[in-house]
Amino acid sequence: MRLNFVLVAFLGLNGYAAEDVEKSEETIQIPRIFDDIQETYEPQATDLEERHIRALVEKLDSEEFAVREQATRDLILLGPAIVPWIDSQKEKENSPEAKARLQVISRTFNLTFLKKAIKEYRSSISAVVKDIASGKPVDQVLARAELAMNAVETWVGAEDCERVFGALHLEAGMEIYNKYAQTDAGNSQRQLLQVAQKVLRRGIANLEKHLDAHPKDRDAEDKLTEAKLIEYATVKYAECTKE
Repeated sequence: MRLNFVLVAFLGLNGYAAEDVEKSEETIQIPRIFDDIQETYEPQATDLEERHIRALVEKLDSEEFAVREQATRDLILLGPAIVPWIDSQKEKENSPEAKARLQVISRTFNLTFLKKAIKEYRSSISAVVKDIASGKPVDQVLARAELAMNAVETWVGAEDCERVFGALHLEAGMEIYNKYAQTDAGNSQRQLLQVAQKVLRRGIANLEKHLDAHPKDRDAEDKLTEAKLIEYATVKYAECTKE
C-alpha cells in the first residue's frame, strides 16, 4: 500500500526552486541597462587586455552618468571571462559607485548562468527518468544524476546557493518520486526510488548546510522536513519492492 497522502501533500513543491532563484535575484539591484542583454554572452574581444578593462573601470568613476552607464555595458559585453578579474578588483582603490557596479556585473553573470544551469539540470533529470523507462542499468542512471547535481552546484556565486540547490534537488526528487507513483513495472520502480533517494539526500545536505548559517530560516526548515519525509517514504517503498 502506497502512502498516497505524501503525493497529495507535496504536489506544490515544483515551484520551490524557481521561487528561491527569484528571491536571490531580488537581492541584486540590477540597473535597467541589463534589460536588453541576452542570457547567453559572447565576448566581443578575443583578447581581454587588462589595460582595456582598467580603462573601462576608470570610466565607472566618470562625473557623467551616461559615461558610467556605457562603461558598465561595455564591461558586460566583454563576457563572463572578466568575472575573475572583476572579483579581484572590487576591494581595490575604486570609488563606492565603481565597487557597486563591479559587484552588480559579477552577480549578474553568476545569477544568469545559474539560471541556465538550473534549466539544464531540470532537462537532465527528465532525461534520467527516460533512461529508467528505457531500461538503462541503474549504475549508469545514478551516475548521470550525480553528474547533473555536480554540474548545477558549480554555480556557487548566487546568493543563498545552498538554499537554492536544496530546493532544486527537492523539486527533482519529487518529480522522480511522482514518476514512481505512476509506474507499475517493478524494476523501474526500484530504480526510480534509488535515484529519488540520491537526489533528495543531496537536497537535504544542502538545506542543512544553509540552516547552519541561517538557523532562523523557517521556510528552509519546512523544506528540509518535507525532503526528509519524502526520502523516508522512498526508503520504505524500496523495501516493499525488493525482489
